[in-house]
Amino acid sequence: MALDEQTELTDLTPKPRKHFNLIFQDISYSALHYDIQSYSIKTKLILKGISGVFVSKELAVILGPSGSGKSTLLNVLAGYRKYNTKDKNNVGYLEINETKIQDHRVLRKESCYIMQDDLLQELLTVQESLMVAAQLKLGVEYSSKAMRSKVDSIADSLSLTSCMTTLTQSLSGGERRRLSIALELLNDPSIIFLDEPTTGLDYSNATQLMSLLRDMAHRGTMIICALHQPSASLLSKADHLFVLNDGYCTYQGTIPGLIPYLADLGYDCPSNYNPADYVIEVSQEAEQMYEQCSNGKLYNINSSLGGSTVFRTIEEKVPDQSAAHVTFDHRLIPGLHVPWYWE
Repeated sequence: MALDEQTELTDLTPKPRKHFNLIFQDISYSALHYDIQSYSIKTKLILKGISGVFVSKELAVILGPSGSGKSTLLNVLAGYRKYNTKDKNNVGYLEINETKIQDHRVLRKESCYIMQDDLLQELLTVQESLMVAAQLKLGVEYSSKAMRSKVDSIADSLSLTSCMTTLTQSLSGGERRRLSIALELLNDPSIIFLDEPTTGLDYSNATQLMSLLRDMAHRGTMIICALHQPSASLLSKADHLFVLNDGYCTYQGTIPGLIPYLADLGYDCPSNYNPADYVIEVSQEAEQMYEQCSNGKLYNINSSLGGSTVFRTIEEKVPDQSAAHVTFDHRLIPGLHVPWYWE
């Protein structure tokens, strides 16, 4: 058998999906800002000792008002912001499959980060964009036939087949967002971070995108996305909810458990009210909410069956079978050049 033919066959073999359990403990993060009243540079604490857990096969949503720290938390988890540094305000640590992470950049080996703005080559078609990205990401060990097969498979799963010959500048908002996701799926990331993926999309496109993310998560990918003001139907597609307000975690748990949790605190969500809007409103005036969930150290497992709110520690949330099969390599890629702005 020729070498090219053998490469084509091995390239088409699907890679086993890695399962990760991500726990973060006591994460605090601060940033410098200019105070116009005192005409001086001051330090603002954005994340205030929060903890939490995210696992594979779940679509996790980070919810909160503007300025609550959603994007900052995503950046910290993805390794684009430093924590646990000499700065006493930037502390905390991450654990992946019971392995404590010492370097803030290591998670990039297994993850991708899709930002709010779609950065696409406007003069390329969808197919050209995917093929160029495949050639850059997959390397010379992939044959052209294997690359085309992988591109076609991803395009089909993201409903991009009908617009493969369309210039990206002519795509709709939903198609652009799906193309951004497709470009990142080429190298099979185990963890996907998305910053407000539904912003700028109409209800139909937003619903389609959230359904797509949920299906991808249930197939084994850990997906963590930050949302600003999702509708009740969009929120219901998530498996895991993490609510932030003013840098504190005010709720972490299941979606069906949110309303009973609020009711136990004396906040009855009206039947005609969006639970996502309601929890943001009440968390701005209820300091006991972050104390109730111990600032993210407790996970609400309450289901739609009703009854009192039941909490478990975030360590108990982690499935035993996931960590048993994957040992996380906490070392950086040998020879990896890291740009100065990532340091």
